[in-house]
Amino acid sequence: MSKRKKKVTGALRICAIDAKDLYIAEHYIDESKRGYRIQRPDGTWNYKRFTNSLDYSLDVIKMQEVYGTVNHYEAIKFPFSFTDGYNNYTTQVINTTYKYSVKAFNRINRDTYVKFGYYPNDIEINDCVGYGSDGQIAAITTNQDVFHPLEVLPKGFIYIKQEGDVFGHYEESSAMPTLVTTKELREWLYVHGFHVDGVHFVRFKRSSGSARRGVCNFINQQLYSRMNEWAKCGLDIREGMPLDLCSYDAYIALTSSSIIGTLQLDPKSILMIDDYHSVFKCDVMATEETPDHHYVTTKKQIERDNSIWDGQSLLDTSVYGEEYGEHCMLLLRNRFFKSACFQTDIQRFFADNGITEISQLNGQTFATDIRDIKMITTPSSIKYCKFGTFQKWVENIDSTWGVVKYEKFPKYMNGKKSACHYQLMQTLQMTFEETKQFIEPTLKYIVALRDDPAVLREHLKFSRYRDGSMVGAANKNEVVYNLMMLNDRFTKTKVYADFVKDLVRHQYNEAKVARIVVNGLYATLFGNGLEMLKASIGKFDGKSELGCGNSHCTRFDYGKTLIGTRSPHVTPSCVWLTKNVEQPEYDKYFHLTPAVVCINSIGESTLDRLSGADFDSDVVLLMDDDILVKAAQKNYDKFAISTSLVSSSKIKRSYSLQQMAESDYRTAKNHIGEIVNLAARLNSILMHNMNNGQSFDDNIEIYKDSCTLNAQSGVEIDSAKKAFTVDNGAELKAIREKYNFKNDDNKDWKPYFFKHIDSAKGFFVKDLREYRYLDCTMDYIQEILASFAVRSRKLSTLSSEPISYVLDKSKYSKDSVNKRQVRNVAEILRKLKAERSVIFQQRIEDKDTLRLLLDRASYDATYELSQMSFNYSTSYYLIMQLCENPDWNDIGKIGFYMLLSLPGTGFYQVFDESHDDVVCIEESDDDYDCEYFGLKFRHYPAQKHSDNTEQVDDILSQIKHRSCAKRGQKCTRY
Repeated sequence: MSKRKKKVTGALRICAIDAKDLYIAEHYIDESKRGYRIQRPDGTWNYKRFTNSLDYSLDVIKMQEVYGTVNHYEAIKFPFSFTDGYNNYTTQVINTTYKYSVKAFNRINRDTYVKFGYYPNDIEINDCVGYGSDGQIAAITTNQDVFHPLEVLPKGFIYIKQEGDVFGHYEESSAMPTLVTTKELREWLYVHGFHVDGVHFVRFKRSSGSARRGVCNFINQQLYSRMNEWAKCGLDIREGMPLDLCSYDAYIALTSSSIIGTLQLDPKSILMIDDYHSVFKCDVMATEETPDHHYVTTKKQIERDNSIWDGQSLLDTSVYGEEYGEHCMLLLRNRFFKSACFQTDIQRFFADNGITEISQLNGQTFATDIRDIKMITTPSSIKYCKFGTFQKWVENIDSTWGVVKYEKFPKYMNGKKSACHYQLMQTLQMTFEETKQFIEPTLKYIVALRDDPAVLREHLKFSRYRDGSMVGAANKNEVVYNLMMLNDRFTKTKVYADFVKDLVRHQYNEAKVARIVVNGLYATLFGNGLEMLKASIGKFDGKSELGCGNSHCTRFDYGKTLIGTRSPHVTPSCVWLTKNVEQPEYDKYFHLTPAVVCINSIGESTLDRLSGADFDSDVVLLMDDDILVKAAQKNYDKFAISTSLVSSSKIKRSYSLQQMAESDYRTAKNHIGEIVNLAARLNSILMHNMNNGQSFDDNIEIYKDSCTLNAQSGVEIDSAKKAFTVDNGAELKAIREKYNFKNDDNKDWKPYFFKHIDSAKGFFVKDLREYRYLDCTMDYIQEILASFAVRSRKLSTLSSEPISYVLDKSKYSKDSVNKRQVRNVAEILRKLKAERSVIFQQRIEDKDTLRLLLDRASYDATYELSQMSFNYSTSYYLIMQLCENPDWNDIGKIGFYMLLSLPGTGFYQVFDESHDDVVCIEESDDDYDCEYFGLKFRHYPAQKHSDNTEQVDDILSQIKHRSCAKRGQKCTRY
């Protein structure tokens, strides 16, 4: 199949602006100053303002097309996007956040507050007070000495002068009046829009994820009309008409999902069959909504209804082509369409079953020839069927489909291993000895990383490109790997020792949160695929081909019992045990990869076991670890399956901007993190009690509350596309108060393992919280690791030779060192360090925004450094200064890795070429001499010295290939 060429190959950077700032800019007293400004007065852009991203998507493809037709002249003179040589940017979409309300005085920088309505640049501040042209106090500066304090301060400020101080200062007080709340801001912006650089923006879309974060995208009004009509896909949606607004907003945003490419598929080649619901009776722990809108959880027998193909489609092999042929699952997007499509030999199945005519099919299609059928799907994937007909959808959608992703393989041990997580471990009742046995292989590997450079080489070979950040882990991994391959003596240096210590500390901290390597992977769920094929020709009788309790995954041995879990893993009943069985018919008609697991949900509660899973690309962490399986079997039948019977409400909404604002405001109050953490605390107490002799029945109330939290997590996840009437925040508060997590000193207490989690998130405050050791798996892990850390420090054998130990000084000349360049490098690096410090001080919670700002600062420094041409002596001198001069300690580490990441420079050439073989390890089942995580390895010399020059050239050519082009060209990440 031919693929559509993309105009943009990656995400576009866009501005993220808080509603408070946009509202203030729209309400300046001086109307000529109104409107927010991104562009500088000289017409240039401050790229640091572009702190969000607009993913490459079907929306972006359409937007570029519309931009060129709506305003042809503008499209020629001012392109839809522009570049700085590193990122692509656009100003046609603005991301809005709703974090702050509008106060009587609003802070514009660290210490300065400006009165609402006044334009900051028109105010001159003297002695910490600024006045407007009307004589009114228009600005106050806090935390600075005041020589002549005002007798009467505006409400919201106080004057403080400590005893003994010569001067006092102003401070903001809690009495600062709020003029517009965040809820009111959202409604005002949705209804009126806003102006940025003279362009009017109106509400556009928000994805489900964006809705849960409370953010929304606005678009240039000139593009809105055509983009909105395209998004509606022929539906007659008018202002004020009744509508399931939550669902509609979520579904029109499907085309805004990030895609990795496109493929072509004629909509007329789709066969839509009916969804099938498996109805059966089962005993569960059911969570329901009471008449007064609270949760109640009880054990009862219910009639359960599983939609066995929910969000799943079958896609013919011919559609995959060369680009995607090696994959089984493609997550596809189109307007009002979202489905995980599995590679299927549809035509072979038809031929084997004598299907030669369209009339023999059991469903709807507009194909005229049986050979034209390329996709088999259901209404659960075609969201349009909730608002219109299948025929109208086929008539209106495009033949270009977005490919969001495909199934992924693990990142550990060359794709053969994965990592566990604390949510699962905290719901398994394991003894201390079982926990120790489980974690021992990980500790053995950490020691090998520290002590055996050959093992570290293997580790770095597969981890050096994972992180795309410019001065992140991947950058360091790649530099160290290159140096280790150039000169084995590098492993004796202090630089290497410091790197290894950091790496070991990272592995140790990963183990603390139970990211422990296991034989397994995150496998994409494929539900009753053979039955779906049979249903397409009317031969499905409702019976399961796999059978209850079974699954089929080519990654594991047949006959093996597997353990699975899906995030969020909230309660002990979300542990899934399944027998992996052989199924020749699945292998015959489906192109299955090891990262896909075929499961059954006919007549059994598999989907509830897997935290309310469906088949629109949900994944399960699937493992065959005997210790974990044994632990799961202990209580597998005790914990009745947590099942949510909480249904979405029928809140009457209409299609209007006011209703959209109300809906988005409610959705933005997301509690998923609180739910998972509270559940972990309850599960810790449950396991502690059971490990100390209490029965399950003694702890039934704890388990019920854990199940309630599981139901709440499902509500939170679905809240972006469904409306619910229970107040999750209030229900969470009630559960917390029920257990009273306070000690005698009124300090909040948590299980001990939370100490590391809180510290990692910046929440650890020693005097405000108590951490208690409990008899539960996660706290056992903390105890085992603490003992390991003590032993590890005593046994460390890392050397600490200076970097000069591996440098080639024969070509160095002190007189040839360019001192001006040395000064410039130091200035650039210290400027970068200062910028990074400022960014970290802002305590930015959104990881993507934080990474973007750090990358932006790093790029600016990298670009400046890349414009210099360093001679051999200058390169040598800089490496020496960064690694051995105490005056350069503040920039030594970041500078070393940044300079060695620079493209086309000679920094690697100042290192000695190795005179010895570089020893590596490789997998070998025969003559192995070490074993890690069940995989056998042997040590071997990577190359003789005579081949070393070729190795050096290869490494240097790789570095140059990942080069940063000159300004105006694309700059790749390292």
